[in-house]
Amino acid sequence: MKLNIGGGRGFGLFLAALMVLSVGVGAVSAANSAVNYDADATQSQHYRGDVTIATYQMDWSGLQYEDDSGEVVEFPGSVNESADNPYSYLPTRAVVSDFGAFPHAKENVSALEASEWSTSGASVTNTQPASDVDAVEMSLASGDSATYSNFSITSDEAKKTLFAAFDVNSLSSDATVELRVNDTDGDMKVAEINASRSSGEDWMAGETGDGFVFQRQLGQMDTVTASGSDGTFDDIESVEVVATSGSADITWTGLNLDKTGTYVLGERLADTDDDDELETETITEHKTPGAISVTSLDTLGDVFGDATLHGLTVDFVQSAESLPSADVNVTFSNAESYPSFDVTVDLYYRMSLRSAYDLGYSNLDLVAEQALPESRYQTAEYAEGAGDVDFTDASYASISSLGNAGDTVVIDSTIQPGQTSDVHWRYLVTSSEKSGIQSVGGIMGPTGGSGGIVSFLISLPGMAVSALLGLLGVRWARG
Repeated sequence: MKLNIGGGRGFGLFLAALMVLSVGVGAVSAANSAVNYDADATQSQHYRGDVTIATYQMDWSGLQYEDDSGEVVEFPGSVNESADNPYSYLPTRAVVSDFGAFPHAKENVSALEASEWSTSGASVTNTQPASDVDAVEMSLASGDSATYSNFSITSDEAKKTLFAAFDVNSLSSDATVELRVNDTDGDMKVAEINASRSSGEDWMAGETGDGFVFQRQLGQMDTVTASGSDGTFDDIESVEVVATSGSADITWTGLNLDKTGTYVLGERLADTDDDDELETETITEHKTPGAISVTSLDTLGDVFGDATLHGLTVDFVQSAESLPSADVNVTFSNAESYPSFDVTVDLYYRMSLRSAYDLGYSNLDLVAEQALPESRYQTAEYAEGAGDVDFTDASYASISSLGNAGDTVVIDSTIQPGQTSDVHWRYLVTSSEKSGIQSVGGIMGPTGGSGGIVSFLISLPGMAVSALLGLLGVRWARG
């Protein structure tokens, strides 16, 4: 039989109609693998917790890390915007070139080089608490000392800032370790690590731990005189560490006397005046052990611009929106025996946390913000470690903690990175809620249980295409 569709023009219209039909069906099929996560009736879930990136370069963009092949890649989660201070780091695990550059006036000389220190009883050795973090470790008993004198400061002495970043590895209960800045005739400025104290402008630390930072302008510190000194602090010639009592082991990762200001370690939100309101506080010292938590890495001072942070911890969330389409499945069916609702939704998700050598996790759980009242849920279930089996073949356990709309539901708190977590929601919706769930990128998803060509043909665009094909069919029949 010879096909004649009214000449070239008719044939063109016929092809156009077929293209519209194929595009329409294709759009429906694509939409079937994703949902509109902004719709009120879309039930979803997300991971939350802390991720620690083993080595983070401050000139990277966003949450990046080095994967197991050595490539810098994006972490699929995002920073938890509800956290006040979501970024945490240890200043003594930061590679900051200026922390070891003192004295700046001399090339290839550093106070963080053990051979530069003279000792009396003390042990001073080179160490690296993290890769490329140069440091000197000092072990001192009562009466021991270590002195660094390969520098001199003869102007603006009072404007200089004593900066020290350090870890306290051990500290006896009776220990006092003084960090002294000495001038030429014995006058000194003194700060101390003291196990018997817990505060004071000249107090540096009082317990073991990592991440301490002390900064104080010398002119704001009391001048301690010695026999024969003139009581005027000028012409600085040495830095000295002295154990006046007890014993201690200290690792110094930063020491500087050249700077006239302070290093900015970041900004944090804190209630600084007991008014139950959070204020922005600039961090310049850290006198308790552990990480510094900040609002943003952008708040760290310029000296951190090209720094490397070892062990950056971020409060994160990872939602279903980051999933590939193959890990989401949605179907709709008629809601029988429910006069208030038209449709039953079946939503399946396959969640997983990325596993990598440079990623570590803590405080993990998988949670959902309940979208609808409990009475509308027919099934809420979860399968841990389902792998690559079909969604319907996974071995599910019931999610029994549903409550009211808006509640946070804990699905699982035993998350294993690299292991899949399948979640299945079956619940009742109205026709308008269904449309909202389907509205992905302005294209309506499937309108029946399985979508496809039948659903498209009964839609308005489908009926238009059908009418066009019908007219062309009449023309073909008439020759």
